[in-house]
Amino acid sequence: MALLEKLRARLGRRDDMLNHRALSWLGTRLHDPKLWHFGRRSVAGGCGLGLLIAFFPLPIHMVVAPPIAVALRVNLPLALAVTWMSNPVTLVPLLYLDYEIGSWILGTPAVAAGFNADFNFAALTEAASRLWLPLCLGSIVCGVTAASGVYFAVQGLWRWRIRQRLRRRRERRGVSKALAPRPRLQ
Repeated sequence: MALLEKLRARLGRRDDMLNHRALSWLGTRLHDPKLWHFGRRSVAGGCGLGLLIAFFPLPIHMVVAPPIAVALRVNLPLALAVTWMSNPVTLVPLLYLDYEIGSWILGTPAVAAGFNADFNFAALTEAASRLWLPLCLGSIVCGVTAASGVYFAVQGLWRWRIRQRLRRRRERRGVSKALAPRPRLQ
């Protein structure tokens, strides 16, 4: 079974997602075929969007991904699936990476982690005021970098796979490379 068929089987059926209560507020916009198409641009866009959203320090990735996927007309099931790269196991390392990169870009020293016995609202707001800017900047930089890398990697791998298939087809048919037309990739 090819990778595409495995992905389609794992991500669920279109009808199930169209009738899902959490997505019903998007209405008829969910009927756009580009949201469900497993083409090169749609898959690359869905993976990139999901990864971009996964890097942001939001607890609502699954709520943010569908409207953006609909607006950009990228693969909705993949965008939702890839947002789970940021899960309870990977969330702390991702946020730490985001914070460290944001601190490095801003040129500010990273705040030393420690336990404060005075756990109250004032201590929380003081800690948040020191952490939010490096964390948000690092999230943007890491998210855009990772999403761009994945988008172009999927595009490149997809094109490479198509060229491999065309080359094998020409070899099976016995067409010489000099006579074979160069494949046009859109």
